[in-house]
Amino acid sequence: MCLLKRVSMSSKLELRIVSGEHACDVLPTAHALQSTGLKNRCESVLYDYLTTRFADGKESETCKNVFYFLHLAEKCHLMKVLDFCTPLASEYSSGERREALKSYPVSTDLRLKLGDMAEERLEIIAEDNSKLFQEFISSAFEIETYKEERLLRNRISVIIDMHKVSRTAINNVGRNNESLRALRLAFDRKPKDKDLISTHVQKVRTEMKDQNWNKCFGREFALLPLKVKTYIKGRKVNEF
Repeated sequence: MCLLKRVSMSSKLELRIVSGEHACDVLPTAHALQSTGLKNRCESVLYDYLTTRFADGKESETCKNVFYFLHLAEKCHLMKVLDFCTPLASEYSSGERREALKSYPVSTDLRLKLGDMAEERLEIIAEDNSKLFQEFISSAFEIETYKEERLLRNRISVIIDMHKVSRTAINNVGRNNESLRALRLAFDRKPKDKDLISTHVQKVRTEMKDQNWNKCFGREFALLPLKVKTYIKGRKVNEF
């Protein structure tokens, strides 16, 4: 109790010196003490810290580390951190999530939500690939170097290897209100093609300005990999 009282009385000092790591240490005490000001400041600092630390998505962190922050966010009712970490945690495999839960358990409701998001993302990926293949078939016949027998032998390798075809197909996918799909495919299939990625990042940003966009595409945007979202409105927004 003395520690809680001391933290409460020195909250103004803590607000100035707290860092991402220190916020994790202070938050359980601030939550238990119901020190709203200190808790809100800590959550804000922690959120900024996480958006920088996880800027490259799941490739930059282990699932266990993400679940540490997810566990802390749920325990201390940190909604902003929870909303940020939940989609990221759902990007990992079910096996990785099960292993992380052994160290940092979360509620049954949150586990179910993670599973639903992961399943929905897999469905989106399957549909992305189907759309890309359809566009690939349509555009491939326009390229004289196209080899039909190679397509029959290994469809997937053709989509990945033939630069002109996949680039054209991805651009074609982006028509008819499917900009997010084209953006996902650009990052997935052509991660080094900065011009292609920039085109679709800019297109999504422009479309997001429409007042009805979030209603129609908000859920789909939420399920984008974090490494993609950071280029739309995150730490890497100035790169394109």
